[in-house]
Amino acid sequence: MSRDTGWSWKVANEALNPGLNLRYEPGCWGDLLKHAWALRVANALLSAREGPLRLLDPYAGAPDYPLTAPAAARLRGLPLPLLCSRLPAYTAGERFPSTARLVIDRWREADRLAGAEVFDQDAARLAAWRESGLAEALALESGEEGFRPDSAADLFLLDPYDLFDRSEPVLPRALEASRGGVLLCYLFNKSPRAVKSWRRYQDLRSRLERLRASDGRSLLVARVASDALLPRAYHEVWLLAPAELLDPLQGDLVDLSERLCEHVARLGCWEREG
Repeated sequence: MSRDTGWSWKVANEALNPGLNLRYEPGCWGDLLKHAWALRVANALLSAREGPLRLLDPYAGAPDYPLTAPAAARLRGLPLPLLCSRLPAYTAGERFPSTARLVIDRWREADRLAGAEVFDQDAARLAAWRESGLAEALALESGEEGFRPDSAADLFLLDPYDLFDRSEPVLPRALEASRGGVLLCYLFNKSPRAVKSWRRYQDLRSRLERLRASDGRSLLVARVASDALLPRAYHEVWLLAPAELLDPLQGDLVDLSERLCEHVARLGCWEREG
């Protein structure tokens, strides 16, 4: 989340709540979609670029979170083979990884990680990164400050919880800072809730298109319903990348997105009692 505004999401197991401390559930459908895309992009960069790679995530959350029962249930039968092949390394310890942690571990495994910079407004989550030794914890006032014009990362992650309502000034800064790399964004799209929200989304996409058109990168967007029974919003992922990287990657990204959407729809399409 982009600012310390407190949190409202809890689980029944009170012992887990201090380790969560978020306004959303780690391991939700949006996390799974974003994680799956991030792993594909991380692998594509390993193939497309030579030498060590760098990551920037100024809204990183914690390195990992307690694995809740609902999140564990979502992983059963999940039609995302690459992601599912990597999650047991974390879930065996009843943890669920952040997106940055997945990318960092993948590049470390390939011996291609030059470095990672992370930030989070929450002091405990930022301290967890410092203690992990996996990334440099940046000293910033806000996540948006992490998107500097001189940023040298190959992959930039943009995931403030409130991007739908507060895209300025972070979105322009992120696009400008990531011109030499790849930008992966998460959006909690609330447009199904009201006409006003739908118009807000259209305005946001228009601003994104104006910004994108100025730097020549291609844009790929995917979304999955927020819930199988009551989808009052969408989890949305945006990828801005040079066409030469996105073109060979698009087929895989579209396929895994369609598989996840179909999976969620099937979970909510019928019921029987008795």
